Amino acid sequence: MTEGPCADSDSDDQSTTTTTTATTQSSEMKHLAIHTLRELHNNQTPYFIFHVFSNNGCFFWEWIRFLLFGQQHSSLLSDDDDDDDDESSIMIGLRNLRQKLVGVIFDSAPAYYDGDAKIVRSAFRYVVSPTKNNEQNNHPLEITNSLNANVVKQRFRDFWSGLCQDPSNIPQLYVYSQCDKLAPADQLEELIECREEILGEGNVWRHLFLDSEHCSHLLKYPNEYDGLVRQFLSFCMSQIGGMCDDYENDFPVRARL
Repeated sequence: MTEGPCADSDSDDQSTTTTTTATTQSSEMKHLAIHTLRELHNNQTPYFIFHVFSNNGCFFWEWIRFLLFGQQHSSLLSDDDDDDDDESSIMIGLRNLRQKLVGVIFDSAPAYYDGDAKIVRSAFRYVVSPTKNNEQNNHPLEITNSLNANVVKQRFRDFWSGLCQDPSNIPQLYVYSQCDKLAPADQLEELIECREEILGEGNVWRHLFLDSEHCSHLLKYPNEYDGLVRQFLSFCMSQIGGMCDDYENDFPVRARL
């Protein structure tokens, strides 16, 4: 439910544009999440974590969470989305993936949105490409300006609430900065405290950098960042029965981007 009904045809057009844009983005994220889980399943990955950046990474995690812990299982692990897979084998595959997921790292995420369109527009400075012309770079801004504010704010409330109240018990690490204007530390720390109440403080890690910009903590503090991630990986693996505590020496760290 939005905060108020659309009053005229222009508002109706805005609402339709918002719904179409959101549906397209959601479909793309769902496809990416399914592809990722299918790859993990087919490669028989022993254990894995998700390391996500900014809100796009959180939208991806939103779909991963829904697919692994929700009810949408049909054809998830099939090679062809049109194949009629045996439901029991799909459920077994998903259960195995749930057991292999040992942690989630949120870098500069999630970013809080209070309805101010300036915040959304400011996000595009992080995705403007010097290899694209002005028309290509301005296209996302044009889409943003066409969105219905009430619909966007309701979508964000659902998004934020889902991250706060997520019942899954996967250890989480939040990496953020005091000077990140896109993902303010104050609001993010409120979410972290909510996660601590649900998961327990021991399963929720946080690291506050003082002067690195949005999604730039690794660039400015590579050694500190690397050490932090490895400590978190070691903790995640230590939670698995029979696994040693020294993850970084006994298991190679490999990224799949």
